[in-house]
Parts: sequence; structure tokens; C-alpha cells
Amino acid sequence: MVEEGKTTKARRHEENFPFVSSCLRVFVVEEGPPFSPGAEVLDGFCYTGAFGIYAAYHGAARVTFVDSSGPARGLARENLSLNGFSQDDYEFVEGDAKSLWPL
Repeated sequence: MVEEGKTTKARRHEENFPFVSSCLRVFVVEEGPPFSPGAEVLDGFCYTGAFGIYAAYHGAARVTFVDSSGPARGLARENLSLNGFSQDDYEFVEGDAKSLWPL
């Protein structure tokens, strides 16, 4: 099934939810947050910013939010503020996150 995504047509990912849920249960519930206070975190393909906001909440010293979509970066900014963080303390980059590290 194909439907409109944030900027392009994208496949729906409901089939991935059980896997993602099991990963979150392992990392968040069983092992605690996967970030050390003071960590530097790259939230590549940030969309709503959930991963980076989670890192900030757990003490990341630096979070960089990357997305090629302006509306997505806008959502991340809004969600950061809604969670009590100042946008001035975080970096937002327009671009393809794959270009920021070797694969």
C-alpha cells in the first residue's frame, strides 16, 4: 500500500512496529536509556525529532537533528519546545543524513 508521506509517497510501516517495539522494550526497560549523560547524538532522518528529544531528556550534551524536509524539521523544533527544551541549544541541519557519515 502506498500513501502520501511527509514529502513523498512512502510505504506504510505497520509491519515494522512489533520489531521496533521489541527494540524499545530491550533498550529502554531492560537496559535503561542507551545514552550516557554528555553524549553527542545525531538524529538522522529526524522527522518528528523523537529520537533526539529522547536523547536530550536523558542528558545528551549535543543533539543534531537532520532531515531533508523543512516541514519535518519544523515538527522536530515544535516537539523540542513542547518538551521543555530551547531550540537555541540544538542544531537543525537540512540535508541527507547518509551524507554525514560513511556507510
